[in-house]
Amino acid sequence: MSTSDQLPPLAPDTAELYLPLWADGALSPEEAAKIEEYIASDAALADLAGRLADVDRELKSAFAPLAAQPLPSPHARRRSRIPPPAPRPSAGRSSLWRIAAALLAVAGLGASYGAYEFGLDRGRQVAAAGQKKPAGWLAHVADYHRVYASEKRHLVEIGPDEEPHIRKWLSARIGKDVPVPDFTEHGLTFAGARMLVAGGKPVAQYIYTQADGRPVGYCVISSPGPDKALQSRSIGGLNLASWKQDGLAFVVVGWDNPDRLEQIAGSRL
Repeated sequence: MSTSDQLPPLAPDTAELYLPLWADGALSPEEAAKIEEYIASDAALADLAGRLADVDRELKSAFAPLAAQPLPSPHARRRSRIPPPAPRPSAGRSSLWRIAAALLAVAGLGASYGAYEFGLDRGRQVAAAGQKKPAGWLAHVADYHRVYASEKRHLVEIGPDEEPHIRKWLSARIGKDVPVPDFTEHGLTFAGARMLVAGGKPVAQYIYTQADGRPVGYCVISSPGPDKALQSRSIGGLNLASWKQDGLAFVVVGWDNPDRLEQIAGSRL
């Protein structure tokens, strides 16, 4: 049984567990292709994958001279009952070990390569609990919405009277035109906007209020890769309807039931 066989099935919400194996080239071609597809569509996953790949390359480079040296023959030891004295490290080898030690400290080898065991443990926990770990920017959006939605006076960063400025500002940050949707047919009133951050990338968040007082968020982030159909999920009590189109990822988030959020999102497709 391979290491990947001990993890939960490869999917967007379990891809993080497979990253150490991907960075080490230990996945099958099919699994590697699937991981790279997820990385292309998930900013947070792409950031973590890049850091793991950097650590992997640095460590292989540092240890290459040691790995190239031949190992002592096991037959030579059997010919002598007295073990040879341990060789004193040369200055060159001591330098190599110091370099390797520095890389371990700076790059956090224990954190990245320990992820093999962590991944297995976390995979077992996920499988046992029967729960999916929210992945990528959607988890960040849910966290932000949960915090900001309880605000009244500071619900938004910029009010609705500055809609032209909001569109120009957030479109420039996202890198594509991000108009303010009109959701009045769904009983939503535009309340303003703010900028969030997910995986080191800006997220445009437009906030709408409704009769019951619970705000609904409409968020957009740059996300290269193939388009994705509308799908719903729940994260920490919040419901999210998300999709991808033309290099952007979108989500409508709130406490409303999933069918209502899908209807709101569907008016943007």
